[in-house]
Amino acid sequence: MIPPGPESMTGLRGQPPPRLVFGPFELDPGTGVLREGDRSIPLAAKPFELLLYLARRPGRIVSRRELLDVLWPGGDANEDAVVQCVVEARRALGEAMRNPRYVRTVPRKGYLLAADVSTREEPATPRPQLVLAFPAPAELPRPWVLPRPAHSRRRWLPVGAALAAALALILVTGGFLRVRRGPDDVRALDPDALVVMPVSVSEPRPESGYLRQGLPDMIRSQLGQTPGLKVLPRHQVDAALAEAGLAGDEAPSPSAATAVARKLGAERIITASFVRVEDRFVINAQLVDASTGRAEASASVRGEHPAQLLEAVDELTLRLLHHLQPPEVAGSSWRPSKLTTGSVEAERLYLEALDQFTRGGREGTEQAEKRLDEALQLDPAFAQAYVKKAEVEQWRRRWGYGNPDPAPAVRAAARLVKELPDRDRLLVQSFEALVVERRSDHALEHWNALLQFYPAYAQEVGVPGLAAETFQALGRWEDAIMIGEAHVDAPSLPAGERALLCSVLAQAFRRKGEFERSVHYARQAVASWPQREGPRFLSQRAILGRTALEAGRRTEALAEFRAIREAPEADATNLTDAAWGFYMAGRPPDASALLARALVLDPLYGNAYHLRGWMAMARGDDAAAAVDLETAFERTPRGFGNQHQGMVSGDLAARYYAGVAAQKLGQKARAAAVFANVIVQCKELIESHRAPGDAATWQAASFRARAQARLGIMVNEPPRLRGDDTTYFVQSARLHAVAGRHDQALHELAQGIALGHGEFTHLHDDPDFDTLKDDPEFRRLVTDRVPR
Repeated sequence: MIPPGPESMTGLRGQPPPRLVFGPFELDPGTGVLREGDRSIPLAAKPFELLLYLARRPGRIVSRRELLDVLWPGGDANEDAVVQCVVEARRALGEAMRNPRYVRTVPRKGYLLAADVSTREEPATPRPQLVLAFPAPAELPRPWVLPRPAHSRRRWLPVGAALAAALALILVTGGFLRVRRGPDDVRALDPDALVVMPVSVSEPRPESGYLRQGLPDMIRSQLGQTPGLKVLPRHQVDAALAEAGLAGDEAPSPSAATAVARKLGAERIITASFVRVEDRFVINAQLVDASTGRAEASASVRGEHPAQLLEAVDELTLRLLHHLQPPEVAGSSWRPSKLTTGSVEAERLYLEALDQFTRGGREGTEQAEKRLDEALQLDPAFAQAYVKKAEVEQWRRRWGYGNPDPAPAVRAAARLVKELPDRDRLLVQSFEALVVERRSDHALEHWNALLQFYPAYAQEVGVPGLAAETFQALGRWEDAIMIGEAHVDAPSLPAGERALLCSVLAQAFRRKGEFERSVHYARQAVASWPQREGPRFLSQRAILGRTALEAGRRTEALAEFRAIREAPEADATNLTDAAWGFYMAGRPPDASALLARALVLDPLYGNAYHLRGWMAMARGDDAAAAVDLETAFERTPRGFGNQHQGMVSGDLAARYYAGVAAQKLGQKARAAAVFANVIVQCKELIESHRAPGDAATWQAASFRARAQARLGIMVNEPPRLRGDDTTYFVQSARLHAVAGRHDQALHELAQGIALGHGEFTHLHDDPDFDTLKDDPEFRRLVTDRVPR
């Protein structure tokens, strides 16, 4: 049974309350049902309450704080839950996150219902009992079927049907169940929130200084599995320490630790010290009440270094857990799983691999893989290292840094799942679905479950970014925008993950033709990237440059491309991305110079040959173009494809245009062979994809249709790509132009440009449009807008 909502759900003397009508929708407070005509729209209880509260105050701005107090009067949620309710309400109304019609966001103020609301009375027989506000949670339909985490022999997670029904994909909740205030701090302290401070390390070997944060990370990993206990992530603690003028890798004084914990709203603190003498160590830990500054309990472990260190941390965690006594654990047989690795050195190598991966590029990712391999040699049961290795290899393949196969690493992790805690098991299974089974829908279900049951862990390991990137690869831009905007400002999101989400949002809005918002997020990605140098950082600058150029900010765009050109750490991918930018900006000599440098750095980088061949074809050198474009196809990994080159496997575009160049040279047999090969490649790609309607499958269908049209085969236009993606209209225009349907080609091209497609240099030089280039409408749409 669910209690009534924040306002009375019954009318006078037991009569049903009036229904509220706005637009085509009707809210029935008596039954908790949202309708559109005769159709009932599934909507969970809290989002319905939020929509009802706004509908009773149409046109009035309601703050998040007010909604939080009304919907959760017991204080058992935070503002992230309000955001989630808004997302669910908008989804029920069929509204896009970027331009909602009814539930509108007023920046820095709150939300309002932008509609005229009327009431509709309906006589009903009085009933003596109270009419429930909403149906029981178990009866509420959910948008996805969410897998419940499997129970391991060392885990117990009391999650009922009510939680599964109330939470959805992008909910990140930090429910405050019981709060009290410290004597000198106005912020409420959450008794279930815990801060683990950096550890004081006293030992003769400086290389062990990493234990100042390494030991707290181990303790967080252990206690973070505990149901009902909210262990604040490291980046949040580091940020609070920095704000207080304290170093993140030094143990703060007791008074400073108390002040930081109060600032973070956590009632409890763990401080510790590590002392080593020769091959023996001792760890002393204290559990401190932040509201009083007094120690509540202490625990001590000792052993031989390094052989017994991780076992000692396990024991220390259990002793601290005995004193913490979270309500969900008290009286149960639950115990945390052991640490992810049994080797201190393996843990150190894993952390070094993360830093190298953040730097990116061929060298950075190869060094990351090397350290992960070394860690796995030390501990072959280190499942998290296998998962990270698969992620690195997946990234390398996508960006053209070789063609590694991530499947073996995923399979190795999958063999260990029986020994893993539930949250790690879900993460491994998500990669197994994505990489081995190639079922992105199943991977999204696992990430959905992680966000529901382990939100802090999910954000720490980058689940929102993984989901957003998967939606991006599928061409599901609205979904990428929805999850990105829901998480990008979450306080518990690490800075690197926030930068990644900003990058995905920039690319998604760019594909939707919303360049101002795209530039905004691209700037945020550059500003917040964890490392201010390295190939991955320069890739973000390339995205900003391309976005700024399409938004009409030519000066800003050229500044980004020049910065990449001058960066000593720029690799072949960075230089080629900048070369594409210079070419789009009407600066082919600058582009050619960068391509020459890129091919010196990496003679195997296919996309550099692609651009060089494209530019040769634009200036009429079709023979050189055919050679370079064939080379591009041969040297591009099958998994390649990013936001600039299109979400396709390999470089189908290079292969197709190599056939076009041969056809322009009059080499009919050669052109026919190339187009026939393109058709076969596309057919294989379409059959291998298990997500029909995604961007990669649609792109392959488009190239196949154009190759068939070049061979004189009558073809129909592929089914419409879901959503208003500018690529859909431009690719359709290319097909119509090749097939001789000029009016339809111009119509589709006009629609794509109206949505914001701004690559006019590329459109002008495209031989698919050769038959249109003398048409006044094409000159108006494209030629007159080419940068000079």
